[in-house]
Amino acid sequence: MKRGNLHTEVFMGRRSEARGAIGLRVPGVLAYRHLAIRLVSTACTMALDVDPTEDDHFEAELVSAFGEAFNNIALHAYVDGLLGPVEIDVAWNDVELRVSLLDWGKTFDPTAIAEPNLDALPEGGLGLFIIRNCVDVVDYRPGPPNVLRLVKRRRAGTSGVLRRERDAVAPGGPGVARGVEAGSPARPEVEAARQA
Repeated sequence: MKRGNLHTEVFMGRRSEARGAIGLRVPGVLAYRHLAIRLVSTACTMALDVDPTEDDHFEAELVSAFGEAFNNIALHAYVDGLLGPVEIDVAWNDVELRVSLLDWGKTFDPTAIAEPNLDALPEGGLGLFIIRNCVDVVDYRPGPPNVLRLVKRRRAGTSGVLRRERDAVAPGGPGVARGVEAGSPARPEVEAARQA
């Protein structure tokens, strides 16, 4: 819901005023990855209206996680001649920035992906590991549409003061669900798809 230049979003399991929201729909192919990453990077800049040195890893970590998520959609969801879009919605408030990626490709079971053996320095298979370690909440809901939600919270001492709770499993279902809440996307059609 939009009121003036504020948006009503669901943050931390409750409604609050979002300071900003932007979105993009691109084909789910690697050629559009750079454009999608620019959207997330720009959102980080807009969300972090404090001295960037206060939270200097925020953007790098979120962009890394998002880039891996986009790669996984392009390389694994849209395969065998299947083509489709990726919808990206980014919203933020003073506490967190949330990115939702929607695709209509193949689903997967993130709980079936084993942690990589970092001592062996694998060439591939690090995407989900990187995502999990760069953001505070990772929530995947198979679809259609498949919905992947990444939440990055500001560190204590910046504009928001929330502790990171990476290892708490979110209530509300299967998937990668890490963090303290399962949350809801801002768009009603996404919520309907997730509940179906």
